[in-house]
Amino acid sequence: MRQVFVQLIQNVLAQSTSQGFSIADISSRLNLTDENSLEVIREVLAMELERDNIQEVDPGKFVLKSLKAYIIGKVDMAASGSAYVISDETEEDTFIAPRKLRNALHGDTVKIFIYAKQNGNHKEGEVVEILERAKMEFTGIVKVSDRFAFLIPDNRKMHHDIFIPLTGLKGAQDGDKAQAKITEWPQGAKNPIGEIIQVLGKQGENNTEMNAILAEYGFPLSFPGIVEKEADRISSQISEETIRERRDFRNDLCNFI
Repeated sequence: MRQVFVQLIQNVLAQSTSQGFSIADISSRLNLTDENSLEVIREVLAMELERDNIQEVDPGKFVLKSLKAYIIGKVDMAASGSAYVISDETEEDTFIAPRKLRNALHGDTVKIFIYAKQNGNHKEGEVVEILERAKMEFTGIVKVSDRFAFLIPDNRKMHHDIFIPLTGLKGAQDGDKAQAKITEWPQGAKNPIGEIIQVLGKQGENNTEMNAILAEYGFPLSFPGIVEKEADRISSQISEETIRERRDFRNDLCNFI
């Protein structure tokens, strides 16, 4: 029970300004104003001060003590929706709760603030700035309603469906497999906004699924016209001279293991 109070109090202090929160501020935000709860809050604050996890910036005002204020690293998304930031600036990965990701996605390069609070054996932080997006295009299934649509990404580490205005469907229909590009992500919006950039086909068809895999990993699904024309100029016929220079296996059955 005491550890639950520690976590709750640390969560409150994580929201404080440099002026800090008083015991009254903490109890009010936790909606715990009875004398027993106030006494537990006092004991937890004393314990966290001794552990050097918090700091008393003014008499009766407390803040979380940061480790190294800011570091830069890459986001490694977990299946739960939380993430770890991996950085060359620290030996230990930093845990980021879902509510503190600030719309960062798997692979993004981000700037984070690290707190002294702990989640198990991991230090915690929050994203303060997204420096570089790793990926803006995703394949998935299109779901269309009367007023809007979504692309539900195939990528398991992409935990947000992409909102597609009907004007951005580009011919995609409900149930199609398609590739969408994120065009914006307004502050406070749960889902990014995007548009369909190519329809890959019907879900489950072999060519569709193969193209989806290629698109997901950034491989082109077509070549420039000048390349196609040059390829068409290459003869599919094998000259007799070439045949004489090679060993001919065209009529032999070959087994590959």
